[in-house]
Amino acid sequence: MSFHSGAEWSDGVPDNTPFLRRRVREEADAAASAHSLAATLIHVALATAYAERCCDAGDRAWIAANRLW
Repeated sequence: MSFHSGAEWSDGVPDNTPFLRRRVREEADAAASAHSLAATLIHVALATAYAERCCDAGDRAWIAANRLW
């Protein structure tokens, strides 16, 4: 049972990797241009969360492409 929240993964290669990569860049840019420490920390946390989801999506895509069963 998966404890991940958010979009469901489909069989095969997930198609939300480009979205996740774009969101990482957008949140990193927002963190760099934030006008307060609180806003910077929020954007850094969001960028980190999107990056983790992006890495997870890449791992799932590789597993789906290389599985033997």
